[in-house]
Amino acid sequence: MADTCSRRACGCNAACRWFISDCSCTNPLAGCALAASRDEVDWGIATATSSDLIADLAGRWVDQGVDLTCVIGPGRELLVTTLALAVPTARFCVGPSVPPVNPAPNVLYVDVRVEETAYLAGALTALVTGSSPAAHVTGKAAYQPGRQLAAFELGLVQSGGVAELTSSVTVADEDQAREAALTQFDTGVGILFGDADSLNRELLEVAVQTAADRAKATTPVPDVTVGLIAGPQVLTGDVLPDQILATVAMLPARIVTPALDVLLAGWEPGQASVGLTEGAVTFDLTASPLATPHVDEVNRLRGEIAAGDRAPRPAA
Repeated sequence: MADTCSRRACGCNAACRWFISDCSCTNPLAGCALAASRDEVDWGIATATSSDLIADLAGRWVDQGVDLTCVIGPGRELLVTTLALAVPTARFCVGPSVPPVNPAPNVLYVDVRVEETAYLAGALTALVTGSSPAAHVTGKAAYQPGRQLAAFELGLVQSGGVAELTSSVTVADEDQAREAALTQFDTGVGILFGDADSLNRELLEVAVQTAADRAKATTPVPDVTVGLIAGPQVLTGDVLPDQILATVAMLPARIVTPALDVLLAGWEPGQASVGLTEGAVTFDLTASPLATPHVDEVNRLRGEIAAGDRAPRPAA
């Protein structure tokens, strides 16, 4: 029943009464719509590539009188603010999001600690490459890219390696993604940290091709390890290229779990935060021979972050 209900909910069946702990859609900023219940509390999650579709779904659930409506996707903050003002008796959550200067009184804003995985990405980069520079390639829909960049740089510095960040580039389409990757690798970059959603696949294609070209080059080429740390969009096919060192993901259902807990405990709007400990973000090393020697060290750092013994963001 759980699987059937989960599939129906991913197909936008708002009548499905089952708590969904995961969904086949792994990108919280685009891709699926969920609705379910937990402990007899009706709630909804709206996520889609179209802000119009999100507005339609969320508005419909509010009209149906669900106890909590959570919105994840493009235009989420503006949509929730509009709905919250229009229906002040309804309860909302939005994520990933940080509260605005004037937060709505009936909204719980759920921040996602993306800096935790970005820090691990920086640490793994320095462990793998040692002295080679690295680069950050982000998409326009990336969440808190500034926080991610700062954490990535901190992970590079504190990992014991001497890798350095050469640049951070924002891309909007496939051509820009390929051009950015080619430019970075041509200038001696070893590892790309990609946060560009579906465009991560273009980054991977360039990384694989660059590694192959350097392996068969007859003239001297930079002795630099070529690799990519990116989202789950790069996990295609049964055999993964060695250039995929790790994947980083944000899980939609885990983002709204705190809102459900707050609702069940007695509704208090405000702010919540989720990260590695809550399973809202994941950082998974692949079986690449470039990454596997560093599993223990990455897990040690992950544990310190989870325990609060290591700050993944620079001191303010």
